Amino acid sequence: MRPHILAHALTLHRRLIVHGQRLAAFVVPEEGTAPSAEELRQAVKAELAGFKVPRDITFVDSVPRNQTGKVDRLKLVPRS
Repeated sequence: MRPHILAHALTLHRRLIVHGQRLAAFVVPEEGTAPSAEELRQAVKAELAGFKVPRDITFVDSVPRNQTGKVDRLKLVPRS
């Protein structure tokens, strides 16, 4: 059994002007843990196909939600 290190995780596609899209993950680590982005990538690679492994991993304090409790993805990705 694996230790629990994540409280929440969310993935989405970032739109890039030059490269199209790439997978990004926003992660809320469980209190008292400090996983690295590389540790998370390795754990995901062991379970999923390579194209499902997020290229960008951003650690956040919490996942923003709207009034109905759904994830507010626009607040996660800064507008350019």
